[in-house]
Amino acid sequence: MFERTARCAAVLAVACTASFLIAAAAGPSPQQILSQVDKVRNPAAAFAVNNLATEYKSGKATGQAAFVVQSKLDGRTAQYRNVIGYIAPARDAGKLILMNGAAMWFYDPNSRQSIRISPQQRLIGGASNADVLAINLARDYKANVAAPETVKNADQAVRQSWRLDMTPSSPQAAYGRIEYWVDRQTLLPIKGRFYADSRRLLKTVFYSAFKPALGGQRPTKVTIIDQLNSAHVTTMQFQNYRKSDVPDSYFEREYLSRIKVK
Repeated sequence: MFERTARCAAVLAVACTASFLIAAAAGPSPQQILSQVDKVRNPAAAFAVNNLATEYKSGKATGQAAFVVQSKLDGRTAQYRNVIGYIAPARDAGKLILMNGAAMWFYDPNSRQSIRISPQQRLIGGASNADVLAINLARDYKANVAAPETVKNADQAVRQSWRLDMTPSSPQAAYGRIEYWVDRQTLLPIKGRFYADSRRLLKTVFYSAFKPALGGQRPTKVTIIDQLNSAHVTTMQFQNYRKSDVPDSYFEREYLSRIKVK
C-alpha cells in the first residue's frame, strides 16, 4: 500500500513538473503579458507626471497643450483614479478632467461648472482623454492571443514581439478592440492599434524613449497616428514622474473647485 501510494505521488510530481515545463516553454499567457505592460505604463504608487502634447498636420506643428496628470490606484476596483490639470495654453490653464470609476467630468474654473464627458472624447489632435489617463488594461480587457510576430518600432527597427488581440471585459473599456505588440525580450510595449465599437480602426500608437522612473522603465514618448487621416499625428512627451500621494477626497467631483494646478 505504501509503495503504491509513493508511486502515485511520484507520477503526480512528474506530471506536474512536465506541465510546468510545457507552460514555461510556451511563454507567459496573454493576460500575464498584459498585466506586465500595465506595470510599465503605470507606477505602482500614486504618482504625478507632466505631459506635453503636440499636434502635427502634414509634419507642421499646429497646436500644443501641457498637462499635469495625477493618478492613484483604487484598491477596491483595481483601477486608477485620475485628475488631469491643464497648464497651457494660457486660455485653458486651470481647467481639469476627473476620472473616478466609470464617471468622467470636465471642470472649468471660470464658470465653476463641471460637465460629464467620456474617455473617447478628443483632448488634442488624435489624443483622447483615455490616452492620457493611467488605466489598467488588464482590468478592462481580455487578451485573447499571444502570437509571436516581428514588428517595426517607432524607430523602424525590427523587433520580436508578442501580438495581443484584446476585447473589452468591462463597461469602462474605452475601445471596442485593441491590437497590442509587446517586446518578447523586455515585455515593453511597442505599438497598439485602437478600434471603435464598430471595429473601425481609429489610431495607431507607438511607444518609445523608455527611461527609468519610479522603479521601472517608462515610455516617455507616445506617437499617435490618426488612421482617418494619416497626415495628422500627435505626440505626447511624459516628463518628471514623481510620487504624489494625495488624499482620496482629491478625486471627488465636489473637490474640483479646490484643486490648484501646478
